[in-house]
Amino acid sequence: MEVNTSVSPSLHPGVISALAGDEDTADSVADVRGAFETAYAGLTAVHAARQAARENPTLTEAAAILLVADYADKTQKKITMRLDAAHARLKAAITEGERQLSQPLEGAAAGGFTAEIRAYVKGLKHEDRTAFMNEAVRVGDTKTLAAVIGAPSYLSGLSTAERDVFTRSHHERVNPTLAKRLAVMKAAQSLIHERGGLVFDEIDKAIDAKPARVASLRAARDKATAAYTFTP
Repeated sequence: MEVNTSVSPSLHPGVISALAGDEDTADSVADVRGAFETAYAGLTAVHAARQAARENPTLTEAAAILLVADYADKTQKKITMRLDAAHARLKAAITEGERQLSQPLEGAAAGGFTAEIRAYVKGLKHEDRTAFMNEAVRVGDTKTLAAVIGAPSYLSGLSTAERDVFTRSHHERVNPTLAKRLAVMKAAQSLIHERGGLVFDEIDKAIDAKPARVASLRAARDKATAAYTFTP
């Protein structure tokens, strides 16, 4: 999308494209990129409307402000609705990704030598146990992992938190694409939280009139309109 120096670069959709990095993750934030495109294009349009209104010789300064403000209100509503919808879908996708990467290995601990494996792990010193489990995750030793983290943590001397960490690490190793997509989605979610509020400031900047001034002009317009509106 073409850059408009009148609009904050923080809302340019390119910031979302930069997060995605590659085709494995691009579609996971496509909705957010679309929302930023809507925001950037909408703000650009409000700036163009203000310029056109200023150049219209039939409009007074007050009329031009009101014309642009009314257009900006509609544009702002469209932008915020798109951002809210993208955020809601992104949040749901993140929740599902977290669920998949935290899925316990319950039921996978059955089989030969599982009790012996757990007993061996439980007998290790804490630092040795941690190193042993990290190595099991690294090499993809599913038999060991199933025996240890597929059973209650106390059977192998792990804390619940440790069991969860090893479970997460195992899933990330088995499904690296999902882990990468989840990281990108979380980064996009942070950008929405950090920059979504900029839309309101950018709208005020595009109108080029303080909100109090716009409110005053609207009140005056409503009063004048009421004066020449008659009921048959």
